[in-house]
Amino acid sequence: HLQLYPHSPQLFKVIVRAMDGDNSIHLLGLVREPFQSINSSMSVCARHLHPNHINNFICIIHNMTRVCRSSLIHLKHKYEDTQGTSDHHPSKLMHHGTSVRGDIMQDRQNASMVAEMCGSLLLQCSELLHTYPPFGMIELLEAIGSAVRGLHQSWEILDDLKSELSERNAGGESKIAEKEPPKLLPSIAVLWPNLITVLKLPSQKTSVLVASLDTAVQVVNCGGGFFFSRGLK
Repeated sequence: HLQLYPHSPQLFKVIVRAMDGDNSIHLLGLVREPFQSINSSMSVCARHLHPNHINNFICIIHNMTRVCRSSLIHLKHKYEDTQGTSDHHPSKLMHHGTSVRGDIMQDRQNASMVAEMCGSLLLQCSELLHTYPPFGMIELLEAIGSAVRGLHQSWEILDDLKSELSERNAGGESKIAEKEPPKLLPSIAVLWPNLITVLKLPSQKTSVLVASLDTAVQVVNCGGGFFFSRGLK
């Protein structure tokens, strides 16, 4: 498809820029399956059959991280607004309790979808680090940082929504048939060796080295923050 429509990554970039938070979630739901199809093809072909499409694929990945980030910002603001409504209008929430619980369950499914996408993006980025793309390395590293932060924030939102739903169910567990999204620390464990390999490459550009160090710092901060937040619970 990239060979037939070489400008499709740029078109997708324009669409992403035009999306706001709520629309980003809908866009993510629409492009999730096509993106997984691209993943299954590019994970094999990018390094061997179609190396000229690597930069286009990185552009798509980078824009997918922007969609995930916009979706998470929307979900976070929505959760905070719900908390404010609960504090100031408890009678209204009691009257619409069923509707509010339904919204929370839907938000959990959306956050899980974002986490799943961020995990998939991290896996693809880790594989692409082996290719060391000459023109898309910085964009790839930026995508890694965004995907790690996105996966971290997704789990924070999932935990908040789970607690909120349990409180509204009088301490009962929510029964939602959903696939558990990728874990943050195992995803980092897969990514880390490839990221360190990039840092050790000889005679690389200063800009790439700086971007690699910045990405490594973001990964460590997200992983460490996630570990300590879970360990103190």
